[in-house]
Amino acid sequence: YEYCEAELFDTAKPLNDSELFDTGKDMNDAELFDTAKSMNDQWLFDTGKAMNDAALFDTAKPINESELLDTGKAVHDAKLFDTAKCMTTSELFDTGKVMNDAEQFDSYVSTV
Repeated sequence: YEYCEAELFDTAKPLNDSELFDTGKDMNDAELFDTAKSMNDQWLFDTGKAMNDAALFDTAKPINESELLDTGKAVHDAKLFDTAKCMTTSELFDTGKVMNDAEQFDSYVSTV
């Protein structure tokens, strides 16, 4: 099942700057969700709160704490961006939004 912008969240909003989350926070990295793009952990999302698991990515590299989400919500799934892993339903963010595409990130996604 291929990644589809309109299906990233169950709200069926397209993946663009002010619509990624229902909070309307802009993404700092326009290519964050593009296949094989490197993520800069400082710019993953606007400054915010820490994640529950430092090994969020399959590279096992930690994301800088207090810099993930501007909404202040923690990510509950330690393998959120691990290769082809499913998202936990309604636990991705405390907004209750869920990912519809289990394979939206490819194995090349990594932090720098």
